[in-house]
Amino acid sequence: MNQTELESILDYLENSIKKLSTESQNFMDFEDSKQIIDFLKNQYEIRLENMLVKKGTSIHQFESKIKNQIIQRRDSLIKIIENDLNFK
Repeated sequence: MNQTELESILDYLENSIKKLSTESQNFMDFEDSKQIIDFLKNQYEIRLENMLVKKGTSIHQFESKIKNQIIQRRDSLIKIIENDLNFK
């Protein structure tokens, strides 16, 4: 898998998690924002691995540098969502 394919997957995943964040705030029964964040982190990992498996690879096959890029993107997304939740 090349960098462009990975970026495309991460972009799609980011949009998917943002949408899920909105839905979870509006329609799911969570007691607090921490539960929502934990749920979203879990969904990020599951969805990422599912998309990679469809492409014939896995997160475990990537080099540390690429894994770190993925983690940084996930953490940036979660931070944005956390900040958004704190204002609601």
